[in-house]
Parts: sequence; structure tokens; C-alpha cells
Amino acid sequence: MAHILAQDFNAITFQGVVDFCEQKIVEGTQLDYKQQIPKELAKHFAAMSNQRGGLIVIGVAEDARTGLPSKWEGIAYEDKLIDQIHQFAGNVRPLPSYDVRPTDEVGGKVFVLVRINEGDAPPYTVINDPTVYVRVGNTTSRFVPGPADVNVISDLFGKRARAEAARRDNLAEANARLRVLIRQHIPRDDKPQLRASNQITAYLQPFNPNHELALPRDIFAQLDRIRVTNNHERDFPGQQMSPVARGMLHFQRGAGNPSFSCDQVYANGMFFHAENIVRPGKLDGKEIYLVDIGQHLYKTLLFGRKLYSQFGYNGLTRGAVELNAPHGCIIRPMVLDDSRPQFRSDFPFTIDKSYTWPIEADTHQLGDDGWVHDYFYERMREIYWDLGFTDVERTVLDQFVAYHRFR
Repeated sequence: MAHILAQDFNAITFQGVVDFCEQKIVEGTQLDYKQQIPKELAKHFAAMSNQRGGLIVIGVAEDARTGLPSKWEGIAYEDKLIDQIHQFAGNVRPLPSYDVRPTDEVGGKVFVLVRINEGDAPPYTVINDPTVYVRVGNTTSRFVPGPADVNVISDLFGKRARAEAARRDNLAEANARLRVLIRQHIPRDDKPQLRASNQITAYLQPFNPNHELALPRDIFAQLDRIRVTNNHERDFPGQQMSPVARGMLHFQRGAGNPSFSCDQVYANGMFFHAENIVRPGKLDGKEIYLVDIGQHLYKTLLFGRKLYSQFGYNGLTRGAVELNAPHGCIIRPMVLDDSRPQFRSDFPFTIDKSYTWPIEADTHQLGDDGWVHDYFYERMREIYWDLGFTDVERTVLDQFVAYHRFR
């Protein structure tokens, strides 16, 4: 029988756990037996996330002296068991990447399986406890670094740097492809005007995008299911995506002016949207509508939810909404009345060369409608302030979401 760590997590049965325990496999750095949910489960989440991940099997008692399973009867199943495990995981920062499920039920009992993935953003710690925990043999222990622990320290802190470098490389590649597309599709006479106009980019990717979530063609095949739509603007990503190396993209030039939109989606979970959002001013000059920025932010959050849920990514995500703005563009706020935008005439204008509003979320947060609405509200308040407005009413943003009906 294959080691339980090598088995399909979603296919492990009650009898499969029993058969495995009968082999008397000792606990180790990646395997832990627990008779009940321990009060310090958060420490085990942190310790396994800090190293190579692992599996906790709840419902199996172990011999404290040998680490061997001594009794494997399972536990009585209640819905709150899974909720309790989620709560323990939620006490770890950064949020760990994990899966949890009960086996099938036999005689009123189940085993609860908690698979913890190797973390991309160590060190992981428990809230209000700065201690770094690691697995030493079959125990979770405080990590007290010594002269022989250079490699452990390098692994713990080097992963963050490597993840940040991978995210920077992804963004640079997406921008490089965008520049190529502009050169190919925008007439020469329009390029100076296009370079001087406003460009918004919105993107999101896994904290460590060094691993592909799926084959590009598999993502392409699911786009119709996960595409973000709304009642009044174009879908994201666009309907006519074309293959590129390890991903797909769509570029569309605007009609009648030197504008464009560009969508890119990659197998490693990075996606990117760029668009020229300048509008001709009612008087002299150019204008930026905060309705446009709000749409890009909301679509990014929703597509991230759909993409990562569809392809099984659990963990941290990082991205941003960025505005490349020349000086002096008038900023038009969201004012929705009877489901139609109305505007005043005395508005601020851009004074900085560029603006960046980071997106930091984990996939559990993206899956929570309430969290998404609150996060959207806080980011839009920040955007309003940076662009010259003291605040925006919550009702205005609620009306914005209701009007566009993102789904």
C-alpha cells in the first residue's frame, strides 16, 4: 500500500486510513497523528508551512514514546469540526495554503484529514506569538537557529525573495508584450498621443507564481465558465483570446481614437489587464472617470476568485491597480442617480506621474462576498483620497456594484 502522503488526498477513505495505520508507519516531519483536534493546531499549521508541508490525520492516537499509531478509531463527525480547523488556520500569518476534508463515515466515525502545503511566504507564525515553529522529527518545536542552521534560515527567508522576483518578472513580461502589441496594432501617427495618455493596469497573481496551476489549454477551455461579466461594459478577459507562450492574450484597439484594451492570462495564475481609459473632456483637456477605475478593481477581485477556485489554488495573492497618468487630467467621481452617472464641474486633477494601489488578499478572502465588498470599499476610499477627494459615500459604491451587476 502506498504511503498516505503519496495517495490522492481526495480519494483517501476511512478504510484506507485504517489500512495505513495497520502498517505502523511512524510520525515524521510531514506526518502527524492526532486523536482529537489539538488546542495548538495553529502551531502545527505554521510549522509544516515553514518546511515541506505535510498531513495531519485526526482520529488516530499515537504512542508518545515511539510516534507509532496506537489506536485508529476515528472521531464522531460534526460540521463544526471543519469550521474549527479553518479557525485555527486563520490564526496563522501569512494564511497557510491547505485542504481539509473528512473521510467517509463508518460506524458513526470519520477521520479528518488536513493537508498543509509547503508555504511560499515563510516564516509563518501564530497571531500574537512571534515564535517560528518547525517540525523536528515527529514534534513541533520552536526554531532556535544555531551555526548549523544556515540552510534552514536561507530556506525560510529566501522563499519570499524568490517569490517577489518571480512576480516582478511576470509583470515585466506582461508589460513587454503589451508594448509589442501597441507597436504592431496602433498606427504610427497615434503612438505619441497614446504614450502621453492615461493607461490603467490591473493584475493579480499567486504570491509565489513559480508553479503552473494548469496547462494553458485547460485554462482556455474553462474561460467561458470563469469569465467576469457585467451589464454595461466588456467582459474580462476578452472573448477572443489567442495562445502565447504559457498563456493567452487578447488585444483590441478602440474605435475612432488611439485607445486599446489588452487582457493576458497565464498558466502560473498571473493575469493582467491594461487599457487606455482617457476620455475627451467636456471642456479643454482630458478626463479620468473613477467609474472606470472601480470596474477594473472589482473585475480583478472577482476573476481572481473564479480562476483560483477553478484550478485549486489556495494561498496568498498579490497584485495592484496602477494608473500611469500625465499631469492635469480631470478626475470625475462616481455619482450615481437613478442608475445613471451624473457629474459636477469642479473636480481635482492628477498631479503625480503614476499611482499604485496594491491588492493583497488570500483565496479564502476572495471567496467571501462580504470581504470583497468591504475590501473594494476601502481601496476605493484610498483611491479617492490619492486623486484629490476627501471621501466617498458607501452608498455610492453600493449603487455602483448594484448597477453593474458583476458576476
